[in-house]
Amino acid sequence: MAALLLLLLSVSAAAADYLSHQQSGNRLDIQTSEGALTLTFQQAGAIEAHYQPKGVKQLPSYSIAAAPPPLTTAMTESAGQLVFASTELEARIDKSPLRIRYYRKGQLLLAEEKGAYAFETVRGFRFHLDPDEKLMGTGERVLGMNRRGHRLPLYNKPHYGYTTESEQMYFSLPAVMSSHKYLLLFDNSASGT
Repeated sequence: MAALLLLLLSVSAAAADYLSHQQSGNRLDIQTSEGALTLTFQQAGAIEAHYQPKGVKQLPSYSIAAAPPPLTTAMTESAGQLVFASTELEARIDKSPLRIRYYRKGQLLLAEEKGAYAFETVRGFRFHLDPDEKLMGTGERVLGMNRRGHRLPLYNKPHYGYTTESEQMYFSLPAVMSSHKYLLLFDNSASGT
């Protein structure tokens, strides 16, 4: 079973417009009106999206241990879009406003809804999900298998004396797996929700 593994780093870019790009092997660097976006194929079925807003210090990564091996990738450009692809996945990047959609064998897997957002007290991403799509994962919690619609803390803390529900128990994982066979891993070393 092939799965999309999308690593999202530095989740704090605002809606941006494309300015320029440069490809080097399995890496595509895009300059935007709000900062930089780098897409890197970690393997043919896994792509990392790294958002680096202007003036924001990057926290260290704890998820990616080594440089990715060389891969066969292709990049095409049209007036309103870039397409960056491996043999298994394709990222279609709309230039204005900057939005990414991910495809596997021509089938849409995941699309940004409003994309990244950043406010004074919260940063995150909004993705379009199908009405029947379920999200699983996020670590130890007593919520049932489908975590969709829950806002969950991202730090480790025990919850003693819980009864039928607990949004936080022991270990949190910054990852969700979709019933549509892809995985999102948020590489964020800060605590959050």
